[in-house]
Amino acid sequence: MPKAMTKATFSDLETALGLLAEAAEAVAALGQPRPIVTGGALTALLSGGRIMSGDIDIVTSNAAASLLETELLKRGFVRPSGPNSLRKGWGVLHPELGIGVEVVGSRLMDGLGTTQEVDLGNGRTLRILSLEDLIADRIGQAYMLGSWPPTTVNELSRLEQAALIWYAFQDELDHARLDRRILEETGDVDLNRFQAWLKTGATGR
Repeated sequence: MPKAMTKATFSDLETALGLLAEAAEAVAALGQPRPIVTGGALTALLSGGRIMSGDIDIVTSNAAASLLETELLKRGFVRPSGPNSLRKGWGVLHPELGIGVEVVGSRLMDGLGTTQEVDLGNGRTLRILSLEDLIADRIGQAYMLGSWPPTTVNELSRLEQAALIWYAFQDELDHARLDRRILEETGDVDLNRFQAWLKTGATGR
């Protein structure tokens, strides 16, 4: 019985990310760039599952996406249909894991984003959105939903994701770049304003 995407566990996500890493290496061997993992699934991975996502959002070229789909289909993913169909266009779903992989764009944060590698173990790595850009992206998405300081459930959810990454990795972050990227994503919120918000009771610790 296929698993509902809302019932996927962190272990399911880790398995799906491992399969994606294998598929990405196969695509790279064919001369195409590896996809970049972004969004809520990346926050889930880096936070050790403190939040969960049933969608793995990736950024990749159109040419690489076609090859990647072929490799993922070899690894148990299927093209979805019916109530579990993916929402954003190109995408595949692993019916046993309840995890989807979706291409959300071909240009990373309008050319402003950078990437880094994360080690999944067993010789598998993923190319991911950098920590600074991930925090800035979560803050920027929250800010797009309303005004500052945040008040709605959706705004607070995205900011809590930013807080999780901040508290887990603050000593590794390039604070000057993070400050610049938050400003670029929001227009008038900077790192100081985000840190001030954290002091009001963010639960990301």
